[in-house]
Amino acid sequence: LLLMSEVSTSSVVSSCDDYNLSMIAWCFAKGRYFDGDVLYIISKKMVEYDVISRCSPASASRMFKSVVSLCSLPEGKDSLNTFLKETIQILYERLGDVLLTKDLSGIDESSLMWAMAKSTYALDMGVFDHLSESFTKSNLSKATTKQLAQALWACGKMFAFEDPLRTNRHPPYMNAALEIASNLSMRPNEMSPKDIAQSLWSLAKLKLHAPAIVEPFLLTVKRRHLYNEFTSQEISNIVWALSKMEEEDCEFVKLLANTLLS
Repeated sequence: LLLMSEVSTSSVVSSCDDYNLSMIAWCFAKGRYFDGDVLYIISKKMVEYDVISRCSPASASRMFKSVVSLCSLPEGKDSLNTFLKETIQILYERLGDVLLTKDLSGIDESSLMWAMAKSTYALDMGVFDHLSESFTKSNLSKATTKQLAQALWACGKMFAFEDPLRTNRHPPYMNAALEIASNLSMRPNEMSPKDIAQSLWSLAKLKLHAPAIVEPFLLTVKRRHLYNEFTSQEISNIVWALSKMEEEDCEFVKLLANTLLS
């Protein structure tokens, strides 16, 4: 990665296409190595016309998720109010057509939904609506539970930034969230503890309290004895979610609370 920092200079980046640029960002994200100067250089190149005009959906998705992941690291969080807001906004604005007009894979769509939610980008909710609807229409049956849980978490996160006027009209992604949650409720044994915790939190955020969806998650936790596999944050999120849903399984909540205190 130190070598990558050296080669990711303006002179080297000038000859990169969308794939190369997104892969540089991906390598830094995989190595959890934040370098604001490099991100600025490759992001600036990514939004140039000659790159955007040939940009593939996969490259756009990879770029978005990598940049947001890096800016979410402890050493990158100072960039959330400067680099992230300015650069991500430019990337979304310039690459929006790629996201709206070209077919995306399930992993690309769920990654983009996650990136928008993680970066709290709510200036154009229409893009998020489109991604959620496309994901459930074309990729729901093919997606992994991790991709589904990621997309559902994004819906829950974005709900906090909704325009009150839109919530009265039922945001389009609410239907998508319900379909995603229903699909997950039929595949709870494939889910990781993190996916279960995030899904319950998301359902509470979205105020989707359908017992038929929630119960399979709770039964899976009990059957697989996952109490000790949750992080303290995940347990807190589950307890909070169950309180919002007015879940009456007091013994279950007690077991979670005891795990948190032990």
